[in-house]
Amino acid sequence: MRFLLLAALLIPLAAPAQTAEETFGESIDVRVVNVEAVVTDGRGERVRGLTAGDFRLLVDGVEVPVDYFTEVADGVARPAPQSGEESVPAPPAPTAAGPVGRSLLVFIDESLSIAAQRDVVLKEIERDLDRLGPEDRMAVVAFDGGRLQRLADWTSDHRTLLKAFAEARSRPAQGILTLAERRSAFGDKQLGQDDDLDFYSSEFRPYDRFEYEDVQPQQYSRLVRVVEAAAAALRSFSLPPGRKAMLVLSGGWPLTRPVARLVQDANRLGYTLYPVDVPGIDIAQTVGDVRAERPMDGPARVLTSPWEQASHHTLHLLAAATGGREAINSNRLAALERADEDTRSYYWLGFSPAWKANDRHHRVELKVRRPGLDVRARSGFSDLSPATLAEMETEGLLAFGTGDKGDKGDKGDRQPGEDHMQVEMGEPRQAGWRMVEVPVTLVLPAAIAGGTAGTAGGEDTELVLSVGSLDRFGGRSELPQIHFKVSPSGGAQVRSEVTVRLRKAEQRLVFHVRDPRTGKQLVEEVSYQPGK
Repeated sequence: MRFLLLAALLIPLAAPAQTAEETFGESIDVRVVNVEAVVTDGRGERVRGLTAGDFRLLVDGVEVPVDYFTEVADGVARPAPQSGEESVPAPPAPTAAGPVGRSLLVFIDESLSIAAQRDVVLKEIERDLDRLGPEDRMAVVAFDGGRLQRLADWTSDHRTLLKAFAEARSRPAQGILTLAERRSAFGDKQLGQDDDLDFYSSEFRPYDRFEYEDVQPQQYSRLVRVVEAAAAALRSFSLPPGRKAMLVLSGGWPLTRPVARLVQDANRLGYTLYPVDVPGIDIAQTVGDVRAERPMDGPARVLTSPWEQASHHTLHLLAAATGGREAINSNRLAALERADEDTRSYYWLGFSPAWKANDRHHRVELKVRRPGLDVRARSGFSDLSPATLAEMETEGLLAFGTGDKGDKGDKGDRQPGEDHMQVEMGEPRQAGWRMVEVPVTLVLPAAIAGGTAGTAGGEDTELVLSVGSLDRFGGRSELPQIHFKVSPSGGAQVRSEVTVRLRKAEQRLVFHVRDPRTGKQLVEEVSYQPGK
């Protein structure tokens, strides 16, 4: 497992009017970074009618010009208003005036959610589906603690979405296990103690003192897996146009450190996160929880436990780092409504930095010149390299599976085609403590080498191999990318041998080969079992 410090990032997105080729090395590419912003006044009311001149945009502390600007109101992009100064022309709009579509990805945490609580939230989302217009799309994905399940791909069809939510409500959920573990842990702490507990016992800390020892190891492991799955869901869906948002139906995520990857990938891919507090008021209340919530210098807080407070804090961080809003307690029943308000009316700004594809992160600050106004927007962007983009896609494929699993027969007998390859695993060699080196033969279709059957010779083609690894406990391996060359052989296939270094553990592997020049990709999934 790797744990990243929580970082607020912003993802670069090409504006519809701007396209660019992927760049490598130190070459510089110019694309547009989009910043969607919601502006409110002191009463929380939305402020409309602002111009580009009302905003200050700073990148790494340096003010930069706003190259593109428009206001989207009720799902319609308006013509850019003039700045009010004749000598300063208004920047062009990043899209033509008219309807602007949205794409809403719904992620359902089944691993930590209780089914009855999850279903209440899902039914409210179903009731609000009429808020989606003809230009809008939604996709639905669920995670059961082991695998991601795509319940609906991007669609505007309400019948398809209703069917997906009905299926989601019929699926089991494991949150009751976490609840039982929490109650058991509380009971263990109290064994042998006096029944007359200290009213201000430090055994039960509020969220600002909630520590990792307050979470059982198995709970922590499930939390890491579910957050990784949410990030993988973002990476696995094709990137749609327009405004992108993710409804994150969380069963309770009381620790902030594991969510860093989700924040990072959401900003990289241009998604605004709208986390949803599925449990609502914590039903796992204990005497000790309530007692811990009475401050020494004030009244007790309203029936909430340190676990719940910590979970709310995590959801707030997810929203704040990506420009969204969390839906806590009773607001969870208006989750889609709140996301709808944000993604239908906002300001759309764009600027054009120099891109070097070096994976550097840059801090973005958006300020409003008028006093008394608040702005919500993302706070950074990442200059992604092709290697990082390929790794993200590989990990997403690993989480969902390649869609070519055991129900299609013995994959070992399958011949490579235009869109897939064959992977032959050799005998492993010991390579250190609990590590092995495995020779792997990739059997690729001739087309990937730039040739056809019966045509030999020609120039070599350099390909890039990314390998994703996931064991049955959710553990991942950091595997470096491998560059290798293939030549047209005259046959229908070309073969190439590489060596991968793996943990000596049962695991699933996704082999992802891509041609950086043409964008062609091949994917195959295999299971690796030591000693077999």
